[in-house]
Amino acid sequence: MLRVICMAILTLVLWGNTSFSQESVPVKDVTPKKRMSVTLNKEGEITSMNVEEIPQATTPVESQSPIVVKEQTSVKTSENFERRFHWRNVSLPIEGRFSLLGGYRNDDFDWNIAGDINGNNPNVLSELTWSDLAMYQVQAQGQLIIAEHWVADGLASYSDIYDGENQDSDFLANQRTLEFSRSNNQSDNGRVVDLSGGVGYRFSHHSDLDWFAVDQLWVTPLVGYSQHKQDLVITDGFQTVPATGPFAGLHSQYDTEWKGPWWGVELEGTRGKLGGTLRAEYHMVDYYAEADWNLRSDFQHPKSFEHEADGRGLVFRMGLNYQLTRFLSLDFQGTFQDWETDHGIDRVFFSSGSIAETRLNEVNWESYSLLAGATVRF
Repeated sequence: MLRVICMAILTLVLWGNTSFSQESVPVKDVTPKKRMSVTLNKEGEITSMNVEEIPQATTPVESQSPIVVKEQTSVKTSENFERRFHWRNVSLPIEGRFSLLGGYRNDDFDWNIAGDINGNNPNVLSELTWSDLAMYQVQAQGQLIIAEHWVADGLASYSDIYDGENQDSDFLANQRTLEFSRSNNQSDNGRVVDLSGGVGYRFSHHSDLDWFAVDQLWVTPLVGYSQHKQDLVITDGFQTVPATGPFAGLHSQYDTEWKGPWWGVELEGTRGKLGGTLRAEYHMVDYYAEADWNLRSDFQHPKSFEHEADGRGLVFRMGLNYQLTRFLSLDFQGTFQDWETDHGIDRVFFSSGSIAETRLNEVNWESYSLLAGATVRF
């Protein structure tokens, strides 16, 4: 009878997942709140029985749940970090070019005013021209091509005038007649500074047309802003009408500024190691100039008169290059510029303190340059 009871108890123990063989077996089910253990001797008789309270157990799912949540949180955090890292370190292909060129430049410049604000009495009262202004020019250009299409470029040039001629003529009648004064002078000093920057979008075309004669063609519409300054000096006066000859002390100065937005287009093509560019720009500018006529005692100094007008300009540039290495090329460049203004204001400041205005009929400026240098690509 005792053996039957023992077997029944053992069955209950096994059913309840309790421990035996001299060790207690914890209940894994979440429902029981107590743990029971029994000890048997070699004959199978119960020698001891123990029931004890156990702490509330956590189910396997519950016990694993925080770990799973932690893993999920960790995974999400990692994904977010990688996305931010990728965004902040986005990889865009950028091609850079820097060119340094030098050479010869030649400018012609002129302006004239009328006798009154309406452009009469006479229609041309005074006219000044600067001819064959010869210069040494140094020019730096830079360009960035971002993601193969977006373009940003800039240009800065400095030109030093070493030779040139000036003529100052005054008239009594319309159409430049009855000239009563003329001086022919030197203008072998001064400078010209050009600054320009622009942005655009480059379209590429792999040409298979024979008349293009290139392996690849890029077309880039551009918009930008530019500023151009001329510091012109008049020296070595020589009076030809009336013919009184040289006169001393002449050192007058006329300083100009042309600035405003522009838009244009550039074509660039390559064929083997040869490359070429064609570029055209149309400029809308504000024109301003100040002058110091040092021999005119009836004028104020250093600002004797000023000019204001609206103007426009055309710039054409052609370049050829030969690729020496992947990163270095020889460059040759030619530029032609044609600028002009509408009629504007000539404002004179007299030494007496009075101010007079007359009509500025026009300002004209033409320039060409021939340069050579090198371009570094990076």
